[in-house]
Amino acid sequence: MKIRIVIMLVCVTLCLISSLAKAVMFEVHSEYSTPTQTSFMMESGIFYRVEVSGNYLCNVSTDIRADAEWQRTGYLQSWIEYYPEPGSPPEYLDLLVNENSYDWLGTIDGINFSPHTYSPTHNYRIDIIGTGEFANFRISDSAYHDNSGYLTVQINQIPEPSMLLFLGVGSLFLRKKR
Repeated sequence: MKIRIVIMLVCVTLCLISSLAKAVMFEVHSEYSTPTQTSFMMESGIFYRVEVSGNYLCNVSTDIRADAEWQRTGYLQSWIEYYPEPGSPPEYLDLLVNENSYDWLGTIDGINFSPHTYSPTHNYRIDIIGTGEFANFRISDSAYHDNSGYLTVQINQIPEPSMLLFLGVGSLFLRKKR
């Protein structure tokens, strides 16, 4: 029985290590138009969870703040999903991934994430599939000289379903033998 437990613990540890091996955290600064590139190539066909937190000042003189998906203008004093400036694209002031706009999933309670949801803690996430290339992150803006601050991005490889199945079957095996 002890050998089975040790084998199961080793398998669980290996699964956790393999899923954490691709975890990386970095900052995307609002002052730069050049994208921030990941430090590793995202394996083709592998799922990754991209989590972003924080907010930045995108216009020092008019007190416009933004996070990955929502903006707050100084005169509105409430957070809105789309910047109300005429002629602005829908992704204006959002965090772009590989120059693509996403509906970042927001959370009210820190547990449940859904699209078009403002997160008072400024925590958002999306799941993407790796393409075998580096990923690039950039804040969409027309003028970067009046910005201040950054968004923090964390990327984690999502464990493959086969690993989760392996863990589930292994735990049933342990339970059945008792």
